[in-house]
Amino acid sequence: MSSVAPATAVGTGDEAVAFSIESEVGGIKNTARIEAVRKGDTVALFFTERPGASAEAPTTVIEAQLKKLA
Repeated sequence: MSSVAPATAVGTGDEAVAFSIESEVGGIKNTARIEAVRKGDTVALFFTERPGASAEAPTTVIEAQLKKLA
């Protein structure tokens, strides 16, 4: 793991936090993104990883999953 940095959370729960993680494996730079969203008593975790590219939050997927928690 090369670095861990705060990221902007896209989830619209009661609370949300996100982190971006960079690492290098076999000479390939990897970026991962982890987001935790709390909605009521439930915490949902979302993980995205793209070897060789920037990992961006799948906003549409996160919002659709959070609607199911309502």
